[in-house]
Amino acid sequence: RDLRMSRGLGDVYKRQVETLREADADIQSRFSPELGRLAAQYMSVVTGGRYESILINRDFTAKTRLAGDVVPRETEYLSAGTLDLMYLAVRLAVCTLALPEDASCPLILDDTLVNLDAERTAQAMKLLSEIAKQRQVILFTCKEV
Repeated sequence: RDLRMSRGLGDVYKRQVETLREADADIQSRFSPELGRLAAQYMSVVTGGRYESILINRDFTAKTRLAGDVVPRETEYLSAGTLDLMYLAVRLAVCTLALPEDASCPLILDDTLVNLDAERTAQAMKLLSEIAKQRQVILFTCKEV
């Protein structure tokens, strides 16, 4: 009897794992393309069109591609400022897609501009200003913006 019970629990566990895999695949297929598209749009704004795409992997690591390049760049080959912009674009895209439009809660950002030069800071502020038309943006920073 104990052997049959443990086999039965094993079957239940296998069905649960399979259900979670199916749910993950469904979320990936519906959410990931839109996330990549929106993050790329944001990345283009904050880099003045220099970077035009972001590729987001299943584990949420990302790569970005310069306009006109064929091969995306791994994060270890990006400057600290470009890396910060890329992950800012991804985070903002996640927030835009995940937060309900009808209950516009604020975005709170803490020192997201710390590694950016003056030009990139201005470009990031342009994007944040656009987002602020839809929801409140609270930015904590030690930089003059």
